[in-house]
Amino acid sequence: MGKIKVCSLFSGAGGLDYGFHKDDTYELVFANEFDKNACQTYLTNFENASSYLIEGDIKSFFNKIPKHDLLIGGFPCQAFTLAGKRLGFDDSRGLQFFSCIKVLEQYQPKYFVFENVKGILSHDKGITLERVLGNFVKLNYNCSFKLMKFKNYGVPQTRERVLFFGVRQDININPNIFLPKETEVISDISSIWKILPKLTSKEDAINYSILNHNFHYPEIKAHWIQLLNEGENLHNLTQTEINLRSEQLGLPIKKKPSSVLGYRRLDSNRLPPTMMFGNTCLPIHPTENRSISVREAALIQTFPLSFEFKGPISSQYKQVGNAVPPKISTILANHLKNILT
Repeated sequence: MGKIKVCSLFSGAGGLDYGFHKDDTYELVFANEFDKNACQTYLTNFENASSYLIEGDIKSFFNKIPKHDLLIGGFPCQAFTLAGKRLGFDDSRGLQFFSCIKVLEQYQPKYFVFENVKGILSHDKGITLERVLGNFVKLNYNCSFKLMKFKNYGVPQTRERVLFFGVRQDININPNIFLPKETEVISDISSIWKILPKLTSKEDAINYSILNHNFHYPEIKAHWIQLLNEGENLHNLTQTEINLRSEQLGLPIKKKPSSVLGYRRLDSNRLPPTMMFGNTCLPIHPTENRSISVREAALIQTFPLSFEFKGPISSQYKQVGNAVPPKISTILANHLKNILT
């Protein structure tokens, strides 16, 4: 049997592709990503990617996809996430799911693996999930899905994601066995904060040879960061507590902001929440008065230290936050190899 040919849609920085790229059992024959900075990151870290990565809207390249055995992709999740407006298929990003359907219909690969947010399970009272599964059935695929808690696979964060596994109906494989068994439960991440040198200013990051160990520090957060102890969230502090701490620190008293998503200081001994992108929602370092760096976020996402992110820092954070942790893709690639070969 030759190599398993893999097509990747909505590839981003390559988190889901990582494990398949590193395993000689597979051959990535096509990858597509709309974001130019993510494409630069992909090209920088994936050998020979220039021969199969195409930048742009997938709708323009349906006829350029080579024949493949396995289709993978994390179709845009912003339309279904609990943190967004949840417009579903009324959102242009939600409609990109049908690009996956178009590729399945046109090329009929043997298998597929799709990833999306937990919110897709409950969106529109379950109607969205029924519609997703119904499209797979219409195209003659048997499908299973599972909400995976990534901490049970060695990823040091409380991230949860839904994975859809599909097998063409003429192939005698039950898609339920595509779900890998849990490997290890991560509960202590204190070592992560010891890997990288301390940053006391933006200038420090420039002097280090560690890739992407730089951080965004919006002035709007500077005041509130000083008020938070390790592991605290501004959301849980009352205005009275805020006033008292401000007085003790000699800071001006300010009214708590209406949106406090990004005002959470991580605990160096507890799992951080899902890494999210956006300048104001970045979590605060456990002990230093700054947002975590791109590199620290990438470590929490299990990207290796050698993986280099390209583009403006806001884009680097976005690429990290949108990615499937490489550890998950490595586990998936290894597990599927044992089944498909």
